[in-house]
Amino acid sequence: MFNAGCFSLPYAWRLGGLWVSFVLSFVIAGFNWYGNHILVKSSQHLAKKSERSSLDYGHFAKKILPVENKLETPDDFLNNFGVLPTTMILCAVFMVAIGFYGYTAFGDKTQAAITMNVPKEGLYSTINVFLMLQSMLGHSIAMYVILDMFFNGFRRKFAYRFPNCPKIVVDKGFRIFWVMVTFLMAVSVPHLEIMIPLVGVTSGTLCALIYPPIFEMITFWNDWKVLFDIFFRYLYCVISSLLP
Repeated sequence: MFNAGCFSLPYAWRLGGLWVSFVLSFVIAGFNWYGNHILVKSSQHLAKKSERSSLDYGHFAKKILPVENKLETPDDFLNNFGVLPTTMILCAVFMVAIGFYGYTAFGDKTQAAITMNVPKEGLYSTINVFLMLQSMLGHSIAMYVILDMFFNGFRRKFAYRFPNCPKIVVDKGFRIFWVMVTFLMAVSVPHLEIMIPLVGVTSGTLCALIYPPIFEMITFWNDWKVLFDIFFRYLYCVISSLLP
């Protein structure tokens, strides 16, 4: 979660207003937590049903599942004080702090990325260096899952054409190339403040709020089917009672 998008949080707070953004930050964090919760719950259910110890990226393409798969007791992942709730609380506090302090520091002068507001001279210049390193490392981690999904197919085709190329060169080169492509895309966009919300409301919303409920409905369809049946029966009765 700690990637380059964090630097635009103060600008989002500027557009949304101080207290509205403050409240909605925790609301959105709650939705994200619940989405990850039901995703891991579905993963654990399908893993037991298919007699697997865990499901990897190819089965459920989310960053949260590899962490859950590595735990000695994966069932504790969803506990009230487990890894997921604790991580989401820390992330929410971190995000709110960036948005709150960034916006209150610069007010209406807050730009699309908070790095653009930081002075470029003196000790302040080192802040941008550390922020850049954090962005590169955080972005690389975020891209890891996506690249891992596509790397196996690429490696087979690449190894067929270049059999003498070391595997580590292919692996690291593939990942570095696509990470740098995303950086070049960000640099080439003239109005980044327009693209960031567009990406957030499409891919971010789909991954955090849309896909997890769909996965849960498919996984626990028998339970959902009963609820749908009750709902439509009740709806039919209501509509029938209103008709002349």
